Amino acid sequence: MTPYVWRLCCLSLAVLGVVQLASGLVLRFLAPRFVRLATRLDAARAATLMLTLRWLPAVLGLFVAGCLCVPVYLRLEPLSGDEEELGFACVTLACFALLSYLIPVARAAVNVCHSEVRVRALVRDAEEQGGLYVIREPLPAMALAGLFQSRVVVSREVVRLLSADQMDAARRHERAHQESRDNWKRVLLEAAPVDLSGQQWRAAWIRFSEWAADDKATEGEPVRSVALASALVSVARLGSPESMPQVSMLVSDGRELRARVERLLTPSERVPQRFPVAVVLAGAVFSAVVVAVLAQQPGCASRVHQLLELLVD
Repeated sequence: MTPYVWRLCCLSLAVLGVVQLASGLVLRFLAPRFVRLATRLDAARAATLMLTLRWLPAVLGLFVAGCLCVPVYLRLEPLSGDEEELGFACVTLACFALLSYLIPVARAAVNVCHSEVRVRALVRDAEEQGGLYVIREPLPAMALAGLFQSRVVVSREVVRLLSADQMDAARRHERAHQESRDNWKRVLLEAAPVDLSGQQWRAAWIRFSEWAADDKATEGEPVRSVALASALVSVARLGSPESMPQVSMLVSDGRELRARVERLLTPSERVPQRFPVAVVLAGAVFSAVVVAVLAQQPGCASRVHQLLELLVD
């Protein structure tokens, strides 16, 4: 026999898993439309939208489990009497939901530890020059590294290669990543629960976050745009840098390099649309209140309880 609280936990996790998988699958098919919409927005807001959509299935699952499953179960499921055994599907979904959070979080935590150790090793013998940490290792790279104490690190090869204007534009780009807390957002992306939404959100976030840092570094000035574009091409020609998690590289993906350079050299005259954040938040809060109120209605609660019984069986 299954204890009352244990049954509630398993059932809530199973509901979380079902909603998470279903909403993730829907977002997988809608992803191209959302990405096209994001290209018409300000780059920083577009990056925020991609990060939000990556976590949306998990948020929906937690909301449904917490605001529908738990209240209905506590209200309509008798505390005493014969206790139902949970079916195989319910237990499997509950295990999936639990592991979908634990595995990404554990992987992100391990990568954070490895990254911090690696960054400290790089800057231990680095030479500080004007806010930059010139590392001794012959790595053709420039990046914002570290989470708790982020630093802009650059190899000696890059320092010798870039002119003063190029270095200034590249440094401004990495400082833009620092002000936006992009390394922490990378951790959030990596720690997002497993669902069926795919990897397109991470790739889109990286693209828009780089665009946003480019925009903030150049501030619309053509001279800075040209300097940053030439710096990107010069650094890319040095070869692929060492890959490290939770690090914002100046040139991380050669496939996106051409689009970034063209965007810098041929700025669009179109005014980016503003994403209605306040309207979306207000709609989300209103929807949550409506669902919470409906969950207290006898008719709605009984229907939800019937669905939960189907899941238990």
